[in-house]
Amino acid sequence: MKIFISWSGSRSKPVAIALKGWIKTVLQATEPWVSTNDIDGGSVWFGKITEQLKESQTSIICLTPENVSEPWILFEAGAVAKGIEANRICTLLIGLNPTDIKGPLAQFNHTACDREGLRKLIGGFNKSLKQPIDDTQFTIIFDALWPHLSPVIEEALKPQQTAPKQTRPSEDMLAEILERIRGIENNTVKQFPDKWPFWNPNILFAPTRAYGGGLPFEMVTGEVRDQIKAFIAAKVTVGITNPDDVISEILKSFPISADLARQLLLESGMN
Repeated sequence: MKIFISWSGSRSKPVAIALKGWIKTVLQATEPWVSTNDIDGGSVWFGKITEQLKESQTSIICLTPENVSEPWILFEAGAVAKGIEANRICTLLIGLNPTDIKGPLAQFNHTACDREGLRKLIGGFNKSLKQPIDDTQFTIIFDALWPHLSPVIEEALKPQQTAPKQTRPSEDMLAEILERIRGIENNTVKQFPDKWPFWNPNILFAPTRAYGGGLPFEMVTGEVRDQIKAFIAAKVTVGITNPDDVISEILKSFPISADLARQLLLESGMN
C-alpha cells in the first residue's frame, strides 16, 4: 500500500517526515511517501508528486491552524481527491478540531493527532493490507514504537504564537496557485527546452491564427497536460465545478484548443 503524505509549513513538515519512517516501521508492507521540497522546486518535483499521486492508494493530509486555508494545501488536496476515493483520504488535525475544518477539506475523514487517533488510523491501514498483522501483534508493535514518534507530535501540538490570519478570498488563493504553476512551467522551459514546442514564441502568441483557437493534443506535452489537470483540481477545490466555467478558465490560462480542454476535463473526472 502506497500512502501519500501531504504537508505545508514548518509546523506540519516534521510530523509528515516522522510519519513516513514511523508508519513504514509499524507496517512494513506500506510505502509512505512525502515530499521534502516545496513548490518552488520546479517541474521535476511537480512530475514526481504527480506520479506518486497516481500510484497511492490512500493519503494523509497534515493540517495545522497555519496551513488549513493555504493555497497549496487546498491545491494538493484537490489533486489527491481526483485520484483517491474520499473515504481513503484522512486529515491529521494538528492543533485543530473537526469543527475547525470548513469547505472542501471537510469531506475527508478527520484524525486527532494523538496516540489513540493515530492508533485508529494506522490500524485501519493495517486492515486494508493484503496480509494484515493480527490485532494483538499490531498493538504490541504500535505501543513499542510510539515513543519514537511522540516527541515530534508533542512539539507540533505546542501552542504557536502567531498573529491572527485573515481569511483570504478564493479568487486570491486560486491566483496564487496559478502563479506558482506558471513558475513551474517557466522552470521547465529552461530545463527541458527541447520538450516544449508549446513555448515556442511563434506558436504561443499566434495559436488562433495557426491552430484555430489553441494548440491541439499532439503538440501539448505530458508535463503540460498534468499541470492543466492540476489547474482543474485547484478550480474544483475553490468551488468552481461547472464544466463550462472550468473550460473557460482553462482557455484563459493555457493556449490549448477547446477540444483538448474538454478531453482533459473528462480525464479529470468532470462531465
